[in-house]
Amino acid sequence: MTLLGVDIGTTGCKAAVVSPEGAPLATAYREYPLITPRSGWAQLDPDEVWDAVCSAIREVTSADVTQPRAMAVSCLGEAVTPIDNRGRPLGPSIVSFDRRAAACHDRLVERVGRDTIERITGLAPMPHYSVAKWSWLASEAPDTYRAAAKLVCYGDLVAARLGLEPVIDHTMATRTLALDQSSHRWDPDVLEAAGVEEAKLPVPAPPGTVIGTIGGQHCLDLGLAPRAALVAGGLDQACAAHAVGVDRGSALLSLGTVAVLAVVLAGGRPRPIEVPTGPHVVEGRSLAVAGAPAGGAVLRWYRDALGAADAERAETAGTDFYDTIVSAAAAVETEAIVVPHFAGSRVAFADPDSLGVMAGLTFDTDRRHLVRALLEGVALETAVMAERLAAAIDPVASLRAAGGGSRSAPWMQIFADILGVPVESAASSYAAAVGAALIAGSAVEAVQGEATMPMAARFEPDEARADGYRAKLVIYRRLYETMAAVRRAAPEDGPGSTGSTGSAGSG
Repeated sequence: MTLLGVDIGTTGCKAAVVSPEGAPLATAYREYPLITPRSGWAQLDPDEVWDAVCSAIREVTSADVTQPRAMAVSCLGEAVTPIDNRGRPLGPSIVSFDRRAAACHDRLVERVGRDTIERITGLAPMPHYSVAKWSWLASEAPDTYRAAAKLVCYGDLVAARLGLEPVIDHTMATRTLALDQSSHRWDPDVLEAAGVEEAKLPVPAPPGTVIGTIGGQHCLDLGLAPRAALVAGGLDQACAAHAVGVDRGSALLSLGTVAVLAVVLAGGRPRPIEVPTGPHVVEGRSLAVAGAPAGGAVLRWYRDALGAADAERAETAGTDFYDTIVSAAAAVETEAIVVPHFAGSRVAFADPDSLGVMAGLTFDTDRRHLVRALLEGVALETAVMAERLAAAIDPVASLRAAGGGSRSAPWMQIFADILGVPVESAASSYAAAVGAALIAGSAVEAVQGEATMPMAARFEPDEARADGYRAKLVIYRRLYETMAAVRRAAPEDGPGSTGSTGSAGSG
């Protein structure tokens, strides 16, 4: 028997056929473009994403594996897509760090009250959550809103495209900022303030809920076992944490498009407001998730904006672009510092309007130094998030790494040195997909006990380098503070203004 996990991210999707013990048997990846039609907007073409998902599934099920009996989806949080009653999209998917709904978020907080929202949802309000996007559709795209049968995230969208009821699992529903943390139902006061009807929202359900049996034609088309089950999966970071076996004392370091630290909490422990915390995919536990919008995305930005020569060299040599630039960066040291706030800062500085900074450049600075500064910048931002987790919960004693960045030994060593803790790496970008598959397997009683992915490598912090990074972290904070002061002093309609007031920290 095999299981299928699908991980839908901001810039690409992955599929993995997995054994009941958690071993990936076949994997596939498909990339799609992040569309930025105007300043502050970021969206996906949902049809393009769906085509990529189906293509990845067909590739893994066409391998020499048993047809999967059940599947579940791991996906990016907060992205919203309006669909009709046949699951067809009526507009683009508005992704997490899109800023068009900032005014709707501010209006919601004013109407309901920050303390009330925190009490209801267990989260500090931030403009990237889904409810602001729902509100924007209702107020700024009323024709689309009226025509929409549902406003869905990507797990629910997959269910709808497979002809089943759109169901949103609790880990994803929490990230909308509209779910009552006690009852796990949509909160009527939040929805009324947002101008959104509950009938347009998917039904919340626990992770591991069997949504239904996938129809015969879909099973045939995608290479699934007849009458395969679709199971409610979870937030990508929750699925990844499940796959790599994160428990108390260790934290997940997830390095995909975004960078995330996640800590599992026992069910009876109070959820901290300082770090967004919601249900885990494991019953009776919670997951605290500290996120930064710029993780591996900074390297994709470098590739698209500055990396043409590197890409040409990698293609000529037949090597991977990212491996090539990171290996070159590992051979140098740099005084340059990058504050990677390309889409603001969340938990680290609780400033969604923050802008990126590059400092310490000289005529000797070349592409290798810039890439090194980007890698270090993501790790420095993560170090600040680790301090927030330590203050709100417990210090992070060790890390278990997953995501595309976990395959890079130089980057893993940078994280170990900057955070000062050991890093065990799965060296796999498929952890979230594997976690989703294991959730599906548990739902159909194919997985017994706690199956996890094996760790491929361990990185110990180097004390000499750690001392240098501690000094660099002080400068990093001052660079953020200096840029924040510049923005505050700029005219409201000037280039440093994005139109959002910001708020307390979130992931």
